[in-house]
Amino acid sequence: MALYGIADLHLSFSTDKPMDIYGPAWENHTEVLKREWTELVKEEDTVIIAGDISWGLKLSEAMADLEWIDKLPGKKVLFKGNHDPWWSSVSKLNKISERMFFVQNTFYVYEDFAICLTIVFIF
Repeated sequence: MALYGIADLHLSFSTDKPMDIYGPAWENHTEVLKREWTELVKEEDTVIIAGDISWGLKLSEAMADLEWIDKLPGKKVLFKGNHDPWWSSVSKLNKISERMFFVQNTFYVYEDFAICLTIVFIF
């Protein structure tokens, strides 16, 4: 079992917000992400997704992105980012899939570790 971390997926399967407008590094980023993820992550692994998951404004808009993530190998531990306004009740989110764990104001236990996330805004 391995533990991985990633952030800033900025998925937009059901919204019109393509990431390639930010430069060539973002062209086909979902295809690249899926290819690299499936080559590296095994079903028994855990991946921390540390926010900025979907460009959806509402949960209904983010569902296509969450379903895409759910189909990738491994367990996923998701944290809310500052670009995730779709994030609603954490108990509602945790009913979406048995392979995705949404963490808010608590922690996730991985082996002998408690995984939590803090976001600090500096103005």
